[in-house]
This record gives sequence, C-alpha cells and structure tokens, in this order.
Amino acid sequence: MMNLKIKNFLKYSFIFFLISAQFGSDLIAYSFIKKSNKKFDKLNYLIRKEDYETARNILYEFIEKNYNIGYSFLLIGDIFFKENNFLEARKYYEKALEKVKNKKIRGIIYNNLTDTYIDKSEISYAIRILKEAIITENFNEGTYIRLANFYYILGFYDDALDNYSLAYNLNPYNEYTNFNIAVLNTMKLDYETAINFYKNILILNPLFYSAKLNLVKLYIKTGDIDIAYSLLIEMDEVFVNYDIKILLGEIYYKRTNYLKSYEFYKSSLYLAFNAHEFRDLKIKDSLIGLYSIAVKIDDKNLKKEIRNFYNKNFDMNNYLDKIDLIFNF
Repeated sequence: MMNLKIKNFLKYSFIFFLISAQFGSDLIAYSFIKKSNKKFDKLNYLIRKEDYETARNILYEFIEKNYNIGYSFLLIGDIFFKENNFLEARKYYEKALEKVKNKKIRGIIYNNLTDTYIDKSEISYAIRILKEAIITENFNEGTYIRLANFYYILGFYDDALDNYSLAYNLNPYNEYTNFNIAVLNTMKLDYETAINFYKNILILNPLFYSAKLNLVKLYIKTGDIDIAYSLLIEMDEVFVNYDIKILLGEIYYKRTNYLKSYEFYKSSLYLAFNAHEFRDLKIKDSLIGLYSIAVKIDDKNLKKEIRNFYNKNFDMNNYLDKIDLIFNF
C-alpha cells in the first residue's frame, strides 16, 4: 500500500500521465494505400466525419481486390476501436499482424492491439503481448511507455519504473517520461532523483506547471524552503491557483509570519470553494491552515469562528485532531 504521506503529497497534483503510443495509424497507412487506390481520399474523409460503416465497406472492398490487405485490416481495427467495439478491433489487429511486415507499422499494430485490453483483468495478457513483441520486434520507446503504464495500473511500480527508464534511455527529451520517473521515485522516497528529473522537465518545458508544483512540494519536504518560496512567488505572479496559495500559506507559517500565512490560507479557501475537483478536501485543508494559526496566536474567537464554520459544513470527527501532525507542532 502506498505510504499515506506520499498519498497526501500527491493529492492535488497530476499523479500519473498515461502516455498513449497511438500514432494515428490511419494517417500512416494513408501513404501506403493512396498509391494503389484513389478511393482512399474518400475513405479518409469518411473516417474524419465518423461515417464508419461506409468507410469500413470501402476497406472490405480493398481486401476483396487484394489492395494493401494488411493496412486495410489495421484501419478496420481502428474503426472498430473508435466505436468501442474492442473485441472486433482486436480481431482485425491480429489479422493485420499476419500481413504487415513493416516494423514501424507492426509496432503501431501491437500498441493498438494492447489498447483493446481495457479491463484490469486483461492487462496481464496485454503485458505478455508487449513483452513478446519487444523481444521479437525490438520496438521503440512507445512500447516501453505502454508497458510501464500497464505495470503502473497493476501496482507493479518497480517494473513500471524500469520500463519508463528504458524509454528514457531511448529518448531523454520526452517530458512525460521524465515526469513519470520523477513521480515513481517520489513514491520510492528517492527525493534527490525525483528532483533531478523535475529539473530536467523544466529545462525541456519551463511552463510544465505540474512538474514545477511537484518540485516545490519536494523542496518543502526536504527542507529547501527558500528555493520552494522563490518558485512559488514566480508561479503566483502568473497563476491564480489553490495549490500555490496554500503552499505559500504553509511556508509563511513555517517562517512564523502568521499574518501573511493567514492571508494566503484565506485566499486558498476562496479558491477551494470554486474547485471542480477535491473541493471538500481543499476546503478542509485551508481551514486547518487557518485554525493552526489561530492556535499559534491563541486567538480564541478565531478558533471558535473556524470551528463553527467547520461544524456547519463538514464532519469534524477524527479530522481536527490531526492538525498537530500535519503542521509538525
């Protein structure tokens, strides 16, 4: 089970990016089919307009006339996939593998095929397919990313990290691979490695908000408050965001600047009420921040006001007693 502190650390951030390795197989197959049949212009139009039945019939005609059979099977699989008919999609992807010899296209087919195993109970089979494909086909980073995604879903975090690392070795400039490696190292409590990968991301993309926010949280966790503060001030000038406000409230609290801390916790509370996700949890965290300040300055009226507000809107049991733990009293 994931460490409770790590769960709390990641609560409001993007915990994980499931990176799709789909490359738009209809567009790639286009260059092969277009040479042999002008009808593909119409086919491409029909797929984009979601007239899947007519498009499928054209592809059946291609197969009957022996035009690019393998790529036609691939596109029929894609159409069934778009219709959420995963069993039929799987059947046609498997047929495509029997016909297509091009390694790049075979890699796409394998990736699309494993996407049809959408139930958690089927993921183990998808992993087996990808592992066999890696051995026999020597595929690229997308296959390792997809394999890592599946391992992550099943909770095999070490295996997920190993495969993201293999993908990283093939392409160290993929910011999402860097992000996933950083998150998994955070879960392993290897904060130094996680920090380095978040730094890599910000070199690649200085505007990657989630990476910068997670980096700030790690700096706070490791005691580098001044660095965290500088980054947050920069972010606060650009973004009006709950996470930034509440983290600044926490930093000012640690610095015993309770007035500034109170201002930022109060700002976070306003933003929490308009949050679309984790609204109640965010409100509770903001109120806990405000209450902790009231305790520190021994403001009985403020404590009473917060408690009254809290009691009207939330279940107080087993929550306010965690204030000392959360704020390291």
